[in-house]
Amino acid sequence: MNRYLTSILILAGLFLLLPADSYPASPAKDAGLQKACEKMCEAWFQSYLVGHPALKKNYRCHYSKKLNKCFARARFVDGLETHVLCDVSENRIYGDCSRIVGEDVYFPCTFLGKDIPSKEEWDALVKPYMEE
Repeated sequence: MNRYLTSILILAGLFLLLPADSYPASPAKDAGLQKACEKMCEAWFQSYLVGHPALKKNYRCHYSKKLNKCFARARFVDGLETHVLCDVSENRIYGDCSRIVGEDVYFPCTFLGKDIPSKEEWDALVKPYMEE
């Protein structure tokens, strides 16, 4: 067998040994995961609002292929304006940042258990979770 054919067979064998999740996902699969994430977000927020019916909210969901998790960035207003990053897949809050409505200054924010001194720094930490 010539070297070229041997090399191709070895590469093909190695390719078959790769785990299935290392293959590129199809756009249809990605869209399906994002759609499922959006449904999880809606269910999560609806269950949260049961105990807080007057709470105004808006949120954006994102399925992170890299982390294989569904995240939601939310804004709640009820005298306080609170921004939250939530891992909806595990019902885990990654961090929050709040201020009194009408005030410019935020209370110290938190992210993954650490105090973050400003909203701008908090936004920068949240950004990678909401993008690919």
